[in-house]
Amino acid sequence: MPTRKTNGIHIALDNAFNPIVRYQVAASRSEADEVIALLPLVVSDGLVAELDVCNEAHRYDLEAKRAYCFRLEGDRLHIWIWNEVETYVEAGDLLSLIVSLEKDLSAELANEVYARATGRSVNQPGKGPRGELPDES
Repeated sequence: MPTRKTNGIHIALDNAFNPIVRYQVAASRSEADEVIALLPLVVSDGLVAELDVCNEAHRYDLEAKRAYCFRLEGDRLHIWIWNEVETYVEAGDLLSLIVSLEKDLSAELANEVYARATGRSVNQPGKGPRGELPDES
């Protein structure tokens, strides 16, 4: 997997699927350490220790309105990021849906959990009623 620079650091993969969902892969421990070092303290605090024990961690940054799912597979760190997650309730719902998935995340599933947790589409992330899928017509 070719490495490229993202925010001044080398990372194996950085893909923004839409304005809401982003997926990153750090292919080595050093890449993962660099990515984690750039995260806000509310997200990075205790993250490495949790990943070392559980191989998975979930975080929410209320100020940035961003939810994170981290999965460690060997030295490879998979990071899913959702923007415009407005509240702790939305973040809790989104991250709970992720934990309950019986298969690996994909762009399609990441979009679906955002819609189910927030009531908004990744294509229309503006304010909308929670629990209802937005009208995309």
